[in-house]
Amino acid sequence: MGIEQGTPVSVNPGLGIACPAHHPFFKEMCHYYDTQSFYNSEGKQKTGLVVPGTTEHLLQHGFRRKNLYQIVAGITIYPADYFDPMDNATGCIILTPNTRTIHRYNRTWSGQSRSYVWLSRLWHRTWIYRLLQLIKV
Repeated sequence: MGIEQGTPVSVNPGLGIACPAHHPFFKEMCHYYDTQSFYNSEGKQKTGLVVPGTTEHLLQHGFRRKNLYQIVAGITIYPADYFDPMDNATGCIILTPNTRTIHRYNRTWSGQSRSYVWLSRLWHRTWIYRLLQLIKV
């Protein structure tokens, strides 16, 4: 699994995942998903179950919210530069010798049109970039 860019440090299994059959942690995660509602009280699909849920369960097994190579519950967790070298807020990509893939945040799972995703990303990144320039982070 890989650490996702951003704050707080989170683990995103969607960046890459592999494990032996019947691994205890993934049995735990399957049980977690079996007990979750994927819809809110208005009947709309919830977002944000995977990354926060995985991170929370890993924290219970000793994960530290640091962008470091870690082994937790027998699972190797890689720093963000391996699978997520793109800062979603700015769109900037910083490649390192460790980089294996780039998560481009296309949000194909969201059901939103490509044009909506493109426009929201453009707006988000433009204003985040300008804000960061103003506060000189």
